[in-house]
Amino acid sequence: NPNTSGGGEPSTGETPEDTVYVFTYGLDGSKVDGGTKAPLGGAKFILYRGKGGNEPSYDRDTGKPVDGTVEYALVATVDEEVKVAGWTASREEAAKEDNLLVSGDDGRFEVAGLDAGGYYLEET
Repeated sequence: NPNTSGGGEPSTGETPEDTVYVFTYGLDGSKVDGGTKAPLGGAKFILYRGKGGNEPSYDRDTGKPVDGTVEYALVATVDEEVKVAGWTASREEAAKEDNLLVSGDDGRFEVAGLDAGGYYLEET
């Protein structure tokens, strides 16, 4: 019983505190020029994943994900760290400037707070 002290004393009436560890993953990427391999700053990306843990379906003509088969990341900067703040079915919402991953002057970008699974980037 978690309400007992364990030494035969009466119940404390409180559940003992415990620490919960939550593990998440991150994505580190970089954008470079295909020919010179020079870093490219200011490249913008939409992050998405297959809905319900499934693989996305793609339109044969456009190569873009079919609506309803993916979830797009909504990102936020918290304490100078870019994190996933939520997910949306709306590509238009995800394509808003404040939801894009943007490479720095060194061509690098990163996002934290991802669950285990497959993720995809679309350069805008």
